[in-house]
Amino acid sequence: MKQSQAKSKLYPVTMMLSDKEIAKYRANGIKVVESFGGKLGKFAAGGPTTCPKDHEWNENTQACELITVSGAPINPNEEPVTTYQFESLTPDQILARDKENLANEQLNWTDDQWAAYNKAEKDKVEADAKAKAIVAYNTALVDEPKYAAEAMDFVKGWHDSPMYNQMVLNSYNGQQKNADYLTKLRKQNIATIPAINIVDDQSAVDENTMAHSISATGQVEVFPLGYGTGSSLYTHENLHSSDRPRELYKYDHPSYKALSETGDGTTYNNYPNWMIYNDPRFPTENVWHDRVMPKSDQMYISTHRSSNWKDNEKYKLDNAAGLYTLKTDEELKQELISNGLSPDDPLFTENFNAAKKTNAEDVKWYQNYNKKQWNEFGHQYVSDPTETRARLGEIRSFAKDEGIYDPYTEQITPEIFQNYIEKQREPNNKQMGPINDLRYEFTDEEILNMLQNISKNPNPQKEEEGAEGVMKYGGGVDMELTQKEINDYIKKGYRVKYM
Repeated sequence: MKQSQAKSKLYPVTMMLSDKEIAKYRANGIKVVESFGGKLGKFAAGGPTTCPKDHEWNENTQACELITVSGAPINPNEEPVTTYQFESLTPDQILARDKENLANEQLNWTDDQWAAYNKAEKDKVEADAKAKAIVAYNTALVDEPKYAAEAMDFVKGWHDSPMYNQMVLNSYNGQQKNADYLTKLRKQNIATIPAINIVDDQSAVDENTMAHSISATGQVEVFPLGYGTGSSLYTHENLHSSDRPRELYKYDHPSYKALSETGDGTTYNNYPNWMIYNDPRFPTENVWHDRVMPKSDQMYISTHRSSNWKDNEKYKLDNAAGLYTLKTDEELKQELISNGLSPDDPLFTENFNAAKKTNAEDVKWYQNYNKKQWNEFGHQYVSDPTETRARLGEIRSFAKDEGIYDPYTEQITPEIFQNYIEKQREPNNKQMGPINDLRYEFTDEEILNMLQNISKNPNPQKEEEGAEGVMKYGGGVDMELTQKEINDYIKKGYRVKYM
């Protein structure tokens, strides 16, 4: 700001300054007079709200007095002395003033000035993001292990619970040895899960990945996007780890010989046929049975996912409003009228036809876009048996935490399920996340049925006991066998791989 240089008459300049700016002016020898309700609390004793020009409020005399410099009255004929009056600013006021001043300066900026400014802003944003990331990571180092421990307690409790054991027993049609052997494998997996790995770099994975379970070891890695999600994140991932592939399931095991196709160099893995289920309704898709899960559980999930996909797609399109359904002619006309176009206007018909065409194009686009999303997220991802099981586990964990029911000892009923869905929660309502995910592929009735008993085998059959039953109906196992035992298993139709 330019100082007043008037020789004939001097008026004090009124400004609003921060404490830092006041100190700067005074350091430069400029007299700063605090007035008009400033920091020193002028007029607090009930004096006037303003004083005449060239006057200020004197707290001692409780009166407006002529402004003086070094004890002498201002003499307009002497060398000019600039004085400043101010009111204290709040941080928001300072920010607004500086923003306005900057905008005025920018009107005359050169390209170089703009380039320097933009670089400084970018550097500031990056520095702020880095600082926040460091704080978030340090917080995660403290909080995430606690969430992981809470989740591990639930997962261990679930695998020890009466309801879990009953469900597994049902999956094997009452064959207790099969159920016990499967549970043994899962508990071995759980017992060997390493401590979580807290990763500070989101770019190490997909931008939407919060955490993942490493199949080879069962270790759960959490990424910045997943920080603060809570124990449900680890319940989900620990359930993946609990049914992770055993030795014979591992894709890098020597049993799986890589076959390289001559010509284009495409590599195929020669996986055992018991790992893959081909649904004739979807001949181009493979459903992988490579987890420690009863085959009947996997078949239930796979079959229902396939049989209901098209029905669910039609259901969603039929029941969704607005984006997925065409507007009626009357609705389109009313929209034009509400926008100020009269039906008597010569352009009304032209605008109506254009609106109708645009509406049809929009609906078609949204339908195709969402069908693609439903297919990719639901049909190709959530309906994977291990993804489905992990989400069922989240629902049980949330319900237990909220006191809706005890999944360890109680069977969920339609009434309990409905209470869970309708419960009033915080706006983000993360408890509905796993149900909404499953709804991409399953009906609520199917979700409830899986929560009650994943696969009460609809086709009862005699199953072999122990390791044999798990191999045939739940996947492969690691065993030490004599040559005679190997021959016996082969005669019974089992595939035996040498380690």
